[in-house]
Amino acid sequence: APTTETSENSSLHDSKNISEKLQRLLPRVLIILGCTTLASTVFSATTINHETWLNLKDFPIGCLFLGVFICTMPWFTHTLRLWIWTSFLKLRFSFKQLFHISIASEVSAAALPTIVGGGGTRVALLVAHGTAPGIAASLGLLGTLEDMAFFVIALPVALVLAPATFSTEGGYIFSHLHELQLSQLSMPKIIMMAAVAVGGFILFKNLAPARWRQKAKKIFSTLGEWLRQSKSTFQVLITRGKWRFALAVVLAALQWSSRYCLLGLLLWGLELAPNFLEIFVTQW
Repeated sequence: APTTETSENSSLHDSKNISEKLQRLLPRVLIILGCTTLASTVFSATTINHETWLNLKDFPIGCLFLGVFICTMPWFTHTLRLWIWTSFLKLRFSFKQLFHISIASEVSAAALPTIVGGGGTRVALLVAHGTAPGIAASLGLLGTLEDMAFFVIALPVALVLAPATFSTEGGYIFSHLHELQLSQLSMPKIIMMAAVAVGGFILFKNLAPARWRQKAKKIFSTLGEWLRQSKSTFQVLITRGKWRFALAVVLAALQWSSRYCLLGLLLWGLELAPNFLEIFVTQW
């Protein structure tokens, strides 16, 4: 039977492989994203939006530099948010390592569908640098909670500051609410999916080969251990990390505001008098 030391060495080797693979993949994804963005820009400039692109010759150079600054701000706020919690949990990370994790998660978020985001990459790299999987998953979930806390505060504030903008008569958003559909799932579909999941579980439990059931049992055991790690981590965070959470929400506010203000800045540079609050809520 393998010893504990052998198991730890194997886990360390797997983590190193994950880190190396992600480090090799990141430059390739950056090149692909850059090339596709350039191709899209050239196509747009030479065909459907030719006249619009000609107007860019009058675009203020100051707005361009400000846009570059706004584009890079989320990298640093994301890094600082990670640093707040890794230092609190006494995890050994340098600022450079956390910055690399932030950039990797931003790139993967750009390359993957919005609903997937870059959280998986962030958790994988934290694990690859030696963080326990349960703690890494807790930090990933914590980042989502910080984002949610910001939007819970920001959206009502936007409504208070500019009520006419979001009214049914005067605003685009509320006049089109009846068209909004968050999900294609109806109740019969949900019931059918649940029945298929339960039936599949019963069939697997009774008919699957013993080695498959053993692997499944091992996976669920590992997930249970991760959940226990997450639970204990959150207990510590809730007890002694309240002011850190508040600071992280402020950084999340800077991160999302800079990201959502970029379009407004471009429109402002084109002298189109954008409404920043409406642009913010519409993008959300």
